[in-house]
Amino acid sequence: MKAFLRQASIFNELGNSSATASAAWDCFSLAGNAQNDTILKLDGECMAEKRLQKRHPDPEDVSKITYSDAALQVRSVWNKLQMGKGNGHPASRRAFASVVWEGMERKVRKFIRTYYVFGGLHGTKKPHSDGWALNLRDLKQGWRKVPHPKVELARDTDTHRLALQGDKAYFFVGQPDVHVFNLQTVTWSTMRTTMRRGTSWARVFPGNRFEAYACAVYGNTIYYFGGVDGSNRLGRNAVVALALTTLQWEVASGKVEANNDPTLPGIREYPVMWADQGKLWVAFGNANRQAEWYHRTGEQTLNKEAPINRTYRDLWSYDLKKKQWLDESRDTAAQTFNDLWELSIEVPGSKFKESDFEVDDRFSKLGPWKRCFTCGSVGRWLTCAGACRNTDQAAAFCGVECQKKGWKDHKEVNKCRKV
Repeated sequence: MKAFLRQASIFNELGNSSATASAAWDCFSLAGNAQNDTILKLDGECMAEKRLQKRHPDPEDVSKITYSDAALQVRSVWNKLQMGKGNGHPASRRAFASVVWEGMERKVRKFIRTYYVFGGLHGTKKPHSDGWALNLRDLKQGWRKVPHPKVELARDTDTHRLALQGDKAYFFVGQPDVHVFNLQTVTWSTMRTTMRRGTSWARVFPGNRFEAYACAVYGNTIYYFGGVDGSNRLGRNAVVALALTTLQWEVASGKVEANNDPTLPGIREYPVMWADQGKLWVAFGNANRQAEWYHRTGEQTLNKEAPINRTYRDLWSYDLKKKQWLDESRDTAAQTFNDLWELSIEVPGSKFKESDFEVDDRFSKLGPWKRCFTCGSVGRWLTCAGACRNTDQAAAFCGVECQKKGWKDHKEVNKCRKV
């Protein structure tokens, strides 16, 4: 918890309110329902609820941000866009579906760049069922209303994404009928899709429900990753693909059921995904352990038995040709070793010896690393090539200079000689 608080403090100093809120939420999640005074104090310090209420960046905090680290900060300015009255203004919302499209819209007969917004949630109220469009090339036109897909959601709070391909945007909720938005004509229609032979629809999309996923288009295929369905509240790690040429679905990779397969990204909801150069890239997301716990136990409120959600900060790639996942967040530059060490602890019956404990620090090792006999620095230093080389008193030197300075002392202490 202290580490997350420190992260929140650093990000806050840098003016990154989004990362600050994320670290604060991780601290809050670890606290759970603990009643320990120390934990409760740290829980209060994280101020998760207050930070989650902010926008990123929040206009109220912009004036307080200072430019203090050129390596971690880039100078920039946020300007609130001024728009014309248009046909009104969309109400505030979150978890909405949106897409930016550049092309010729037949209704206005112009080549435009338009931002579309559909649906979304607002607190505990009934979700929005409207659509809005904003011409980014001419803000004076303001917002205008556009049709919203006529779809019956399994739950009012479900959240979905739009997949853009050409002049069409695809809206999928887990049902065979996929809603299609024609960006040229600004109209909605549906297209009937089927599951690949040998796989049942009910297994891939239980309860005709699918939400909180990420989607990306590559070629003529829409790829969906993560999310939750009618029976799984925890999250998924399957890649489900819809071929737009055949309107047929298939499970391209992973598993739709909950699993802990280490060769796959962890199961999650609300991941981030994009497609580039024949690969799908997946990052972040959350394994909603609490939602699964609610569903399994029937409890209505959290208690000490409720698990803590798992937040991911990883990065994976999926090669569409090789059909292989690779954990890109792994530190591939880490040093590897093939030697074996034994730790002797000072307890009855162990191999611990006082003589082994009281050794000259100049000959000690820190794990596989060696300490320079002369300056004491630790690293992958070369061992003395003299008579001491294969003994417990073998000295190591970080370089020629230290070897020359320490040779006389080493020769007297260890009776080492050239061989």
